[in-house]
Amino acid sequence: MRLRDAAGFFDSTLAKDAYNPLTEFKCQVEPFDYVKIGGTSVKRRVMSTTPDVTVPARGVIDISGQRYLLSDASPDHWDGEIIRNRYVLQGADDLADITSVADLLLNVAGASAYASIEFNKYSTDERDNSRFHPQYNIYFSGAETVHTGDIVSVGSASGTRYYLVRDAHKSMAGPMEALSNELEAPVIDSADFISKVYDPISDSYSGSTTAVRCIRVRWQ
Repeated sequence: MRLRDAAGFFDSTLAKDAYNPLTEFKCQVEPFDYVKIGGTSVKRRVMSTTPDVTVPARGVIDISGQRYLLSDASPDHWDGEIIRNRYVLQGADDLADITSVADLLLNVAGASAYASIEFNKYSTDERDNSRFHPQYNIYFSGAETVHTGDIVSVGSASGTRYYLVRDAHKSMAGPMEALSNELEAPVIDSADFISKVYDPISDSYSGSTTAVRCIRVRWQ
């Protein structure tokens, strides 16, 4: 038996494309080495597959109902040949919408993608108040497009949470990382837009008031 064939003998875990459950493949999954270090590492795993396996293009898989983001592949070699591909998996518990500010103001639906949201730190700004303002690292598959200034929204039973992306870049492991500030509720509101036209003959203004959709953002 060739080593390449032996390397795939124990691929018994069924993984599915999180966006298309009809697409599936077999793999091996093991706990990440430092899974006991902190709470954010609990849902990190290592997956390996034979080199002939094509992982989902959007980089999110479903294993027994748990969604995971895929890292870039790290191949194992033997005698000049790839015998295994290894991936780091990050649990993705939220289905988020990625929207530009312009589209959100126009109430246009954004792109939906699975995400892993991890608390990063609290920040303060004494010029405004003494409250703590939470900041998060939001991870998406490397196949997703996220820009600085986008709005990420996540719905839940308690309501929708909104995050303003401060910086977005592809991490060394492959997933897209968005450093984001959570926006304080209410986020979506309405404001009166007053349009005036000056009449030089009567030396007076005429105009109208229109209710427009707006986003409450705390700039810092």
